[in-house]
Amino acid sequence: MDELPISLSAHQRQLIERYKEIMNLVSTEEAFDVMVASDWNLENAVSKNFDFVGGERRPTRDTGEGSLSAILSDDSPVNSETRGKNNPQQNIARRQNDEEEIVIDDDDEIDDEDYIYSSDDDCMIIDDDRDLGANGVPLIPEDYTSVEEALHNLSTVFEARYGVTPPFTQWSLSDVIQESLNIPYPNIQDRKPVLIYILHDKSVSNNIFPLKVFFNETIKEIITNRYVSWAWDVTNPVNKKALNDMFRRLNIQGDNVLKLTESNLPRVFLLIKERVNLSISDNFSIEDSDDSIINKLLLTCEKYNAIKDRDIKEHVARKDRENTINEQSKGYEESLARDRARKLEQERLAELQRLEEENRRLEEEKKNEMIASSALKVPDEPGSEEENIITIKIRFPDNKQSMRRFYKNNKIGDLVNFIVSLGYPTADYAIYKFDRPKRKVSDKDLNLTFEAASWPTKEQVFVEEI
Repeated sequence: MDELPISLSAHQRQLIERYKEIMNLVSTEEAFDVMVASDWNLENAVSKNFDFVGGERRPTRDTGEGSLSAILSDDSPVNSETRGKNNPQQNIARRQNDEEEIVIDDDDEIDDEDYIYSSDDDCMIIDDDRDLGANGVPLIPEDYTSVEEALHNLSTVFEARYGVTPPFTQWSLSDVIQESLNIPYPNIQDRKPVLIYILHDKSVSNNIFPLKVFFNETIKEIITNRYVSWAWDVTNPVNKKALNDMFRRLNIQGDNVLKLTESNLPRVFLLIKERVNLSISDNFSIEDSDDSIINKLLLTCEKYNAIKDRDIKEHVARKDRENTINEQSKGYEESLARDRARKLEQERLAELQRLEEENRRLEEEKKNEMIASSALKVPDEPGSEEENIITIKIRFPDNKQSMRRFYKNNKIGDLVNFIVSLGYPTADYAIYKFDRPKRKVSDKDLNLTFEAASWPTKEQVFVEEI
């Protein structure tokens, strides 16, 4: 067994040797890396396909068995054709309790300079030339036809590699920003910061960082519940350019995002929006401890909550100002409307008065014409000494009186014309004989002479307003 730069218990060394035997591995470092990533669970280590397991393998000997359960219940190595297809659960417990002493050799082919160990991360990072990941499948193919297709492929390959379903949305970045950072009032509190996870398949920490992030329950809970997550792979230069184009098009402020290299990836960026500006609030990578990651996630949430609270207050204040302006405008419009209504009413009354005056004038003209016409029809008054005359006393509504003589052969209509000529038209006044009961002079009487109507030589009539 290769010499490792840390102290391992006998049980841990036994698990490493058992994994090397099952997987036909030569490299102790790779076996150690897998066991750390599997939390020292041999069943998980055998069941999962880790991308960084690519070292030299021992020649496979034919065991005559076709399952992992046979391998785990026997000391023979796994056949390369059947390795990883069946469940080894039934025999792992017995093998893990084996007390056989493990001897670690100092002659292993891989030198200590070929790996970097970080005690803070409790993991081994193999510094070698890596492939594209699970079975050589890239996270994002170069020839993807849409962003949604690329993100679906990324999530599928990510889950296959690391055994965890990532919380990455499969919307385009612009849609993610619209749905998470641009939620309108009154639902501003529903806004969430955006977590952007950028990967690179050739990064030395590409296989450890996902486990660090998504196997820590506290980190995973914060990301799942308080962020909207989005991911992109920049292994291929074409895909890196596509990401840079997205950031420039969305005017995301943060030059460090556009200067990413293989050496500082994978990395997570925390995106927020303040007023109209999109900016990177913070970021973290494999170099950050768990506590540092949690702290950055929570501080960004607090910062964005403060921004949301301010946005709500500004929106409420803006709405209050708008309401005040609207009320003032409404009051002004109502005042104008009242003024217009008052003016229209004045104009209507003035027009009505004008029409009334015009009607009165026309009526007056008509009356005057009738008076003038009637005056022309009145015969000359006979003298008091003449014979065959009749004297009529006329009483008017305003207590005026008038005496008028007519010839007996004059018509009653001549009397009516005389009364009309004095300003009492028959349309407004009626003429009555002073009889008991009083009798109105009707239209049928107009053509009768006084003599024919048997009027006496002295008669009284009175005029009443109708």
